[in-house]
Amino acid sequence: MACNCVPTSFDQNYTDAKSVAVVKVLETKNIESTDSFRRYIAKVETIKTYKGLPTSEIKLLGSVEYAYSGACEISVKPGEVLLIMSNSLDYKVSAFSSCSSMFRIDPDLKSKTNYSLTYYTNYFSVLDKVKAMNLPYEFSLWRNGIILDDEAKTITNYFNALKLSKNKNRFGVFLFYLDKNGVTKTIDVVYLKQKKLDPKIIEQMKKSILIYDENETPANKKYLVFIDFNKDLTAEINGFQQLP
Repeated sequence: MACNCVPTSFDQNYTDAKSVAVVKVLETKNIESTDSFRRYIAKVETIKTYKGLPTSEIKLLGSVEYAYSGACEISVKPGEVLLIMSNSLDYKVSAFSSCSSMFRIDPDLKSKTNYSLTYYTNYFSVLDKVKAMNLPYEFSLWRNGIILDDEAKTITNYFNALKLSKNKNRFGVFLFYLDKNGVTKTIDVVYLKQKKLDPKIIEQMKKSILIYDENETPANKKYLVFIDFNKDLTAEINGFQQLP
């Protein structure tokens, strides 16, 4: 038996979640074990709450000793720092699995190589503002699959030409329209967390950015795409590591 997860978008997961927090795992304890499932709890310290209320405990599929991937079980250890998202106001109502929106974060939140909590606050505030617009589109599942053609270096130069200091939370949310071949036809700016964006960047995006999926090609659809101008567009979400 294999664990089958429905692919989801990180940005849309945050937008839909009722509870979002950064927590530190203090200890873990087994609570249930049957022939069909196993569950354990993690005592946690809430470091930052973005939605909902702080929590001192979360429930997970699996056991303290190990996690069975075929049953979508998940393993967390004391000392780990996690970004967790839930569709419930109570983290203990349902158990987190390997399909859940749970991400490891560098436990040294003050490290220069790690995103700070201030970064997350600004990141999520952009998503909140876009949600308030009540747009009839969801964030693209392919947000981390943005690829660039040979002109990628040109785009990078355009971003650098903005001459803004690094780590200043230069975020943008764009509406992409894709034709039946999955080719970008139009790009509209939905929200921009900076004062100015060179129109040449938008034009270059139309020529160079393709949203893709390994299993299917989007056709005649519109998608919201979140872009962090501080990071390489081909990179994963820096600072997040999907569990397990």
